[in-house]
Amino acid sequence: VMFEFNPGLSEKDPPHGMWGRRGNPRKRLLEVTDWLDGLGYDCYLDTRLVDEKEREKGVPDAPALYRITGGCLTEEPRVRGWANVVCASRRFGLAAATLRDLATMV
Repeated sequence: VMFEFNPGLSEKDPPHGMWGRRGNPRKRLLEVTDWLDGLGYDCYLDTRLVDEKEREKGVPDAPALYRITGGCLTEEPRVRGWANVVCASRRFGLAAATLRDLATMV
């Protein structure tokens, strides 16, 4: 399972869709990933690394892939722009283990 997460922190206008302040219904990332965790999925936030211009402005690097289910994240992540959420079913051990092995933070 993969979907886009865009809380719109770097945008002047609030993002559209379920993540926005006016989402109907508005959803929080942890609501969705907790639900997926209950269905047997391990979910990871797939962020992008900063480019050279952003680094010069002092934007810190973020882990490229880190786990957000299983109690690993307790508050909504602060993501500039957008990030992908990638989830693998624990029923498919190889897929789940591959994501876990690729994750910078587990």
